[in-house]
Amino acid sequence: MDLTCEELKATGATSKLDYFPTNGFESKSPSFNDQAWEAVFRCAPAALSFNDLSGRFTAANPSFLRLTGYSLEEITKIYAFEITHIDDRAECQMYIGKLINGEIEHFDLKKRMFRRDGSIMLTRLTVSLVKDQMGTPLHLMSMTEDITEKTRADESLRRHKERLSAIMNYTNVGVNLVGLDGTFIEVNPAFSAMLGYNTEDLPQMTMKHIIHADDLPQTYKNIADLLEQKISFVRTIKKMLHKDGNWIWAEAAVSVAKDMNGNPEYLVALIQDISERIESQSELKSGKEQLRKAEERMRLATEAANMGIWDYNPVLDTLEQSERAHEIMGTQEQNLAHYKDILHHVHPADHALVLKIFDQCFQSPDKSYNDGFNQIVVRVLHADGETHWVQISSQVLFEGANTSRTPTRAIAALLDVTEQSQHAEELKNARDAAEVANATKSSFLANMSHEIRTPLSSILGFSKLLLTEQGSDQDRAFYHDTVVRNGQVLEHLIDDILDLSKVEAGRMELEKVQVALFELIEETLNIFRHKAQEKNITLCLRSTGNLPPVILTDPTRLRQILINLIGNAIKFTNQGGVEITAGLSPSAEKEIHIKVEDTGIGLTDEQKLRLFQPFSQADNSTTRKFGGTGLGLHLAKRLANAMSGDLRLVESAVDKGSSFLFQFAVEVVPAEEIFSTPALDDFNFDLNGLSILVVEDSPDIQFLLVNILESSGAKVVVAGNGEEAVAFEALQAFHLILMDIQMPVMDGYEATRQLRVQGCSIPIVALTAHAMIDERQRTRDAGFTHHLTKPVNGSELLRITQELTSPLARRESVQCITQ
Repeated sequence: MDLTCEELKATGATSKLDYFPTNGFESKSPSFNDQAWEAVFRCAPAALSFNDLSGRFTAANPSFLRLTGYSLEEITKIYAFEITHIDDRAECQMYIGKLINGEIEHFDLKKRMFRRDGSIMLTRLTVSLVKDQMGTPLHLMSMTEDITEKTRADESLRRHKERLSAIMNYTNVGVNLVGLDGTFIEVNPAFSAMLGYNTEDLPQMTMKHIIHADDLPQTYKNIADLLEQKISFVRTIKKMLHKDGNWIWAEAAVSVAKDMNGNPEYLVALIQDISERIESQSELKSGKEQLRKAEERMRLATEAANMGIWDYNPVLDTLEQSERAHEIMGTQEQNLAHYKDILHHVHPADHALVLKIFDQCFQSPDKSYNDGFNQIVVRVLHADGETHWVQISSQVLFEGANTSRTPTRAIAALLDVTEQSQHAEELKNARDAAEVANATKSSFLANMSHEIRTPLSSILGFSKLLLTEQGSDQDRAFYHDTVVRNGQVLEHLIDDILDLSKVEAGRMELEKVQVALFELIEETLNIFRHKAQEKNITLCLRSTGNLPPVILTDPTRLRQILINLIGNAIKFTNQGGVEITAGLSPSAEKEIHIKVEDTGIGLTDEQKLRLFQPFSQADNSTTRKFGGTGLGLHLAKRLANAMSGDLRLVESAVDKGSSFLFQFAVEVVPAEEIFSTPALDDFNFDLNGLSILVVEDSPDIQFLLVNILESSGAKVVVAGNGEEAVAFEALQAFHLILMDIQMPVMDGYEATRQLRVQGCSIPIVALTAHAMIDERQRTRDAGFTHHLTKPVNGSELLRITQELTSPLARRESVQCITQ
């Protein structure tokens, strides 16, 4: 929107405008200066803005608003540092300080700025200090120029010059740049060495100093034709004077370099010493013979480089190739008579690429395709079944010019790059594998944090409740049982981690004691009978009849594998049952087979592929229904291997169940778990009158949070997942929402996003077992007001609750959400 003079004054940009320059303005109207300034400010193509001395934008002209993407209303609500890249703020602030202190009159600097859409632009900023007639600083006046594209262009030009310099300095072809007056502007080392000069000598000379007098007239004519654009390129053979006084034969290819306006700027010449070739061809009269020898030289060069040659005639559709080309393609001479015969030996996946190049050059030549050069890499199938990677560099030769030209010949150089391609593929595979491993371990760490902190939160919280001497004996017994149960979970988890470390390091030691196998399996099964009864599923043990009564093995490790298999079967089975079958292997008398079958949720094909991988689970999302670290099956399989056995998935189908087979020699190897517990701080806060919504799927954590909050006077409502939370929010107003991140049905991220979209401005505190820094950033980005890490510290919870529910905090929260 345009900014009028009066609006400019209203924004606080200035109380009077008589300090703006008035030279050149004449009018009888006393307000002419204001009107003139308004017109200049509004219509100026330069991006102009005003800031008060604190940095807040007070005015901006349309050019500035277009540059940044903000409206006037938006820009006058923010400060300059907010749209300045964090790495550039300190330098900018330093110059502003000097400007205000009178150390400098203005300053220019480059800095990065954020547009409204979040994109970054590089700008040149010119800032002056506006003072009143008394010299008192009033405002900062800035002119901003977007130099992003210019900087990119400069960088592109720099890289282009570097590439040209590299070509000039390292090619063995003589290169020189010649001014339109015939003086050498720049020469490369190869050209200087060709004539016996130093690179510093030739720029002091002109063409007539080194070109034979007999060749000068034609040289000048060629240059004139180039400058008049009668021709775009010329190739000539001439004699040049060596520093030692001898003449050499040189082949020169010359073209014109033009400036941005299309005007000739200088000549570019590529020079090759062809003295030997001229001398060897001096006896030959025929141009065809000269061409034959030139081709022979080319073939020798390509053979020296271990390259094969194709020579294709598009008029006759005939293809000739060198012996080395046959070797590279794995063909016999009669196999490749025509160009498209190549397709019979090219991998099918690369057919489209070859046909595209062929059609572009010969079937429907692209007239804008100037140089006719192509380079591709394709896979070639040899008769022995091996696949080779071949680089094909081809040059198409044309007759005629511009739109009337036609292809007459194509020369291609073939190079077997199988080794390089395989190396590149191996590097790519290694990089991909490393990225997958890093992602898998990151997911494992996040899950591990959740699996540790969730029971730890219950332990700390219920331990604190035990110390407060509140609640009935029945409640205190429940508190105690909860602490013990969660402590056992932690112990089991840590033992898995320690055992995996031992197995991976090859330091796991096995016992060999007498074990009553059936009784051990039955005892292990009894651990899960209560859980099976709760889920109303059957749990049975069956022996094939040939099970030995006593075996020599490690009972601890055997029990550990069985606990993992049976525990998983019960965890993932909601109806039907779990059956364990034990007996001797039908093929080996000293090998035990234990089969665990369930009627649970089963596995998809994708889940089967990563079933026994470490740190991996079938479901890694935050809404996953089942917990776990992803270590269990991997550890169980490693333990089975250590017991001279194996653990494998026999079969599994989605919604039909799974079957695992554990087999081991009558000498076994399993492991154990350990865990630790911190304590909860004392808390004493008054939350009377507050209504708080707790969104948490864990009953233990629900109970803990409700007790902590209600003991301080708050009224607490509980939701079991994010979907319930969204429904609660639609029914009643709360002062605060405590939101778990990982929940079934709908996780905390999605619930918070939906609440914010609905206009909910209530403070929402994330409760998460993920302690990673990026997790905190992710919660902020999702719309959470604060972040608390499990295990929940009671004092911290109450302190944050009290802070976020204060009247001032609620007002700030509403403003933050509405903005």
